[in-house]
Amino acid sequence: MIFGALVLNAAAMLTFVVADSTALLLLARLLQGFATGAAAATLGATILDLDRARGPLLNSVSPFIGLTAGALVSGTLVTYAPWPTELIYVVILASSLLLTLPLWRMRETVNLKAGAWASMRPHLTVQAPARQALLKMTPANIATWALGGFYFSLMPSLVAEATGFTTPFVGGLVVAALPLTASLSVLSLRRAPTARTLTIGTSGLALGVAVILMGTRFGFVPLLLAGTLISGVGFGATFSGTLQTILPLATSNERAGLVSAFYVESYLAFSLPVIVCGLSIPVVGLLSTAYGYGVVVILLALASLVATATTLFGIRRAPASPENGPSWQPLVIPKGTVLEEILHLIKRRAVELAGVPALRRERHYEIIRRSCVRAALQMGQDDAAATSTAEKMVEFARAAVAIVEAGSAKRKSS
Repeated sequence: MIFGALVLNAAAMLTFVVADSTALLLLARLLQGFATGAAAATLGATILDLDRARGPLLNSVSPFIGLTAGALVSGTLVTYAPWPTELIYVVILASSLLLTLPLWRMRETVNLKAGAWASMRPHLTVQAPARQALLKMTPANIATWALGGFYFSLMPSLVAEATGFTTPFVGGLVVAALPLTASLSVLSLRRAPTARTLTIGTSGLALGVAVILMGTRFGFVPLLLAGTLISGVGFGATFSGTLQTILPLATSNERAGLVSAFYVESYLAFSLPVIVCGLSIPVVGLLSTAYGYGVVVILLALASLVATATTLFGIRRAPASPENGPSWQPLVIPKGTVLEEILHLIKRRAVELAGVPALRRERHYEIIRRSCVRAALQMGQDDAAATSTAEKMVEFARAAVAIVEAGSAKRKSS
């Protein structure tokens, strides 16, 4: 699937290079969209399967690094290099073809079975409790990707109209600042509790867009950049918090379907509002459209902030008492959900490791250790306690593997 996505992306870039009509440009975008969709879901699941502990972090950072590089490189090439309408596509074409080479040495992360062509039929699989978690994250996710869609489609034009800077490099710089700050936000908040991350994210989105609208109103590039940096913090924190919430709630066989559902929702929020903007600009103008779009994103972000406070923090009213009066009890993540995920993880790993040679198991035990540390941190343990819990879980996993091996040996002997 990854190889096919890269080849399809290369075909899209080649179509861009030779395009001489609107029809060919649309065809290139369609090919690129299919390639991006197939790669996003498959790569997201593969990264998590290869490294359960760091997978959510890598999945959160990788898209932002790509978006930052794309905005900066394309803005630079269009402004200063020859062939401004073709060179960036040649670069991505060559990169896509080169990236197919390492795939032949990468191991498969799931058990192979018949039905390869049938498996390529589009399907979404969201199992409980991932379904419930995804629904809770939806308002924040829509606000995040709606802002991203506006940036990557209309922000260069908005910068040019509001400030008078018509060079593509300035527009690319403002656009690149959003994903760059988002990636730094993901790295900075990687150990923070999920509820806190999402609170920072949604409040950052609301504040950042407000500053952007002020910069647009006064035509002041530094204010636009400041708003972009604040929005970038919100973008990264919300995206990371959402992935950290939903990804651990699916098994390896369910993960690609869950990631697909998440990206379908994200890309619809990324594209549909911008289409509405494109239809409204000829009627009310770019600046008025930008103001209206920004207000909607702010309202969505504020609604998400309220939803985060009332669901992920799990604030519930404790019984009032004459001595203490009413009290409030915050709950970050249900411990039962995290413990269940740990036990499912160890069960799956034990069955898998029973078929792995003993000398090659330590790497897998290390993956279990990291996953358990992260789960224990989510439950509220400090670093020392989380490490101790993880070591106990690894010993439990070793014992489980021994039990599976003993059962297999007994069946073979009988």
